[in-house]
Amino acid sequence: MKKQLPMHTVSAAGFIINDNKLLLVHNPLKGWETPGGIIQEGESVLEALKREIFEEVQLEVEVLQLSSVMSVVNKQKGYNGVETIQPLIVFDFICSTNNTNVMLSDEHDDFMWIEIDRAKDIIKKDMMARFECMMNQGIDFLKVNKYSTVTVLDHNKLGG
Repeated sequence: MKKQLPMHTVSAAGFIINDNKLLLVHNPLKGWETPGGIIQEGESVLEALKREIFEEVQLEVEVLQLSSVMSVVNKQKGYNGVETIQPLIVFDFICSTNNTNVMLSDEHDDFMWIEIDRAKDIIKKDMMARFECMMNQGIDFLKVNKYSTVTVLDHNKLGG
């Protein structure tokens, strides 16, 4: 009998910073979140991150560092013709941009540039741990610490 390797969906998302403000986009189904999405076959994590951000908000970003890796072990309801999303692994990155002219895709219905310390007041609980990992990096955005730690999150233990 042949063994099958487990299936996972892998995605990348960006905490995009400009002038000490964080970009949040509003997904009508999920609430306020960061731009990002599923990595396509043949794409690297960083290629997918930049593609997804550009598709969703029309911004080009500089990727500064990885801030967390989250694992969601249960299957999720799909979208855009996909029935089910397999267990998910999300790579979160801290990014910067010089451009604040956001043009939304159909995936989101609103966006905001919000002071970083105020963002925690509007994001959902399942996004909070990822946000806190980004904040705990101790980043001076003008002089990025390339040697900071990456936090690995278990979505099931976060109550999400």
